[in-house]
Amino acid sequence: MRADGPSALSELAIVGIEQNSPAAPDNFALARLDPQVEVDKQKADAMSMPFGNAAIEAPREDIALKWRDLQAHINADINAVASCETQKAVCSQAMHRFSSIVELGKKKSGRIQIGWINRAVNLSIRPMSDWAQYGFADVWASPLQTLGSGAGDCEDYAAVKYAILRVLGFAPDDLRFVIVQDSRLQTEHAVIAVRYDNEWTILDNRTMTIFHPQQAGNYRPLYVLDEQDNRAFKTATLDPLTIR
Repeated sequence: MRADGPSALSELAIVGIEQNSPAAPDNFALARLDPQVEVDKQKADAMSMPFGNAAIEAPREDIALKWRDLQAHINADINAVASCETQKAVCSQAMHRFSSIVELGKKKSGRIQIGWINRAVNLSIRPMSDWAQYGFADVWASPLQTLGSGAGDCEDYAAVKYAILRVLGFAPDDLRFVIVQDSRLQTEHAVIAVRYDNEWTILDNRTMTIFHPQQAGNYRPLYVLDEQDNRAFKTATLDPLTIR
């Protein structure tokens, strides 16, 4: 994937959110033979995904393996940073950077906090392709690895944001690691989606402004990754892709 950096935007434009997006529906009762209930369930499943697309379990085991491996690294990094709080001698520069973003983020709340995290991580990492940094085409680095080098591509920005949002208390069910197809640049791209107040918001390393999925007209969702059973999800209407 491309190693694009954020646009030069005003700090006042960090939170570019419209307030009239539809809220996620309440829980639906299930009735096997009731067609309307099945339709309602499909709508609920779609609304549980950031771009409003119903999702099915993806057949791509390579993506699932990459995601499980990254999750393990994220958990290890979170534990390492927690140990750093009580054992300063084991703290690396990357751990200090991670903790600093978390501590400053705690002083904010709501969408302001989400927008600030997006901006802080974007400014902490310089864009660099996996080929330039590692000599391989598609490396999903751990958050501390990325903060240690200070460089990475879109998946690396996304992994750092995902880990920091978790430490800040966002529930795993409200976080998604999303792979999209960018029709404008003709490339795959990774972003983070976070659900707050029943609305999904996208955090993207290409811009300092957070935005609703509906505002990303050139992004076509391909895979949505979450923590439930380490499953990978593929939007039902799209064909498999090769992540480069």
